[in-house]
Amino acid sequence: MLTISHVGYRTFSRNYSIGDAAPDSLPVIVLRMKPTAGVLQNITVTAAKNIIENKIDRLVYNVDKDLTSQGGMATDVLKKIPQVTVDINGNVELLGNPSVNS
Repeated sequence: MLTISHVGYRTFSRNYSIGDAAPDSLPVIVLRMKPTAGVLQNITVTAAKNIIENKIDRLVYNVDKDLTSQGGMATDVLKKIPQVTVDINGNVELLGNPSVNS
């Protein structure tokens, strides 16, 4: 039994018997699968943002996707961002540069 299925096509099934034939004497089988036509009623596309998005010119940290930062302070969130450091006094540095508006 040979069964072939593919998205958008009807499933192809057929019985074949090869018996004791040598592998080089097996027949060539041409398959013609028929496309299925159908109309979808409803489509729902969902997607979720990653916590960190690496854009061409910037790094975006989506705080709303970080469940551990809910209800915390802004400095707690900044501590989790790569390349940002926050000292015990709340001073923020970006890549070691303290000239950051916080």
